[in-house]
Amino acid sequence: MLRSRDGTWRAAGLAIALGFAGTANSAPNILLIIGDDMGVETVASYGVGENPPATANLDDLARNGVRYTNFWSQPVCSPTRATIVTGPGVQRGAVSDALVNSTDLFVTIMEMAGIDPEGTIPADVTHDSVSFLATLSDPAASPRDWVYADEFFGGFEGVETAGYAMRNEQYKLVRFNGVEEFYDLQADPYEHHKLLADELSVEERSAYIALQTELENLRSSR
Repeated sequence: MLRSRDGTWRAAGLAIALGFAGTANSAPNILLIIGDDMGVETVASYGVGENPPATANLDDLARNGVRYTNFWSQPVCSPTRATIVTGPGVQRGAVSDALVNSTDLFVTIMEMAGIDPEGTIPADVTHDSVSFLATLSDPAASPRDWVYADEFFGGFEGVETAGYAMRNEQYKLVRFNGVEEFYDLQADPYEHHKLLADELSVEERSAYIALQTELENLRSSR
C-alpha cells in the first residue's frame, strides 16, 4: 500500500517508471504486465466474452503490439509465475513458501533496477513494502514475519467492519462476515478445521494472541 500524507494514493508503477527512466542503453525496454486470475474473456480485444469490462488501454496495446491467441500456461498460478521469473541470481522454476505481499513489488522492483528506495521514495509517501529480492535467489528466505490482507467497501468508513486475514508461517487468523476463524496451515492447509471451535493448545493460544496483537497494532495505525 502506498499513500502520501495528503491522502493521495500512488501506484506501485512509480517504481517501474523510475527504473526505466534511469536506464539508458541500447537494450529494448520491455514492460511485462501479468493479469492474475484473468482470462481472455475479460479483455475486449479478444472478442470472446459476452460482456467484457472496458479495457481501452489493453485494447490499444493489442492493436499496436502482439496479441497471442495460441499459447501454453500452467493450470495453477504459482508455477505459471515461476516459469517467467528469470535473470542473474534467480533460481529458475523455483516455488517458494516465503511470506510476500503484493505491495512488496514496489521496493523489490526498485532494487532490481539498481535504485535505492530510501534515497528515492519521497518523504511524504508512506508504504509498507518489503523487498523480497533475496528470495528470488534463495526461495527459503522469507522477508516477512506475517502478511495481511483485507477487503472493505465505502471508503475508509468501511475499514472498521472489514473482513481481513493475517498469517505467519504456520497460523492464520481470519475475520469473515464478522466471525473470527483461526487455522493451523501446516496441519490443515485447506482450512477445514476451525481451531476456535475447540480449546486451544498452549502453542495455538500463543500464536493466536500474537496475531491478534499484530492485527490490533496494524489496524489502529494511521
